[in-house]
Amino acid sequence: MRVLSLQALYSVRSERPLMQELDCNLLFRWFVGLSMEDAVCDVTLFAKNCGRLLEGKTAAEFLVAELRQAKEHGFLSDENFTVDGKLIEAWANRRSFQEKKGPPARGSGRRGKKLLRVAHQSRTHRESRLYRKSTAGEARQVIWGM
Repeated sequence: MRVLSLQALYSVRSERPLMQELDCNLLFRWFVGLSMEDAVCDVTLFAKNCGRLLEGKTAAEFLVAELRQAKEHGFLSDENFTVDGKLIEAWANRRSFQEKKGPPARGSGRRGKKLLRVAHQSRTHRESRLYRKSTAGEARQVIWGM
């Protein structure tokens, strides 16, 4: 549970970088209870055990207790929040995208450029947008999700 707390607090994206950080970072080792000579767990073994741990009641109780303690000490605030969003590839047909009837005169892109997602809309899936990762890449249909 301590290793998972470090992953959440320091925004480590997956188990492999987490284990590498645990191997090198003395602060992480101290927090988890490892000495400098102790070996760090193998990534695949950690991932399997982590999955089993999170399925049980202990993990949920631990996180609830952590949240309660953070509230009591005033560490939580509702002023700012962060959302981890991802792109979900849409099933909308590319031919279903048409120019909007009244697109804005000035776009929201760099130097007022009209972006594909502002100027076009799908007839079949209203939340779907055209998205281009770079000028060299193709435009893809995506849905912004959480």
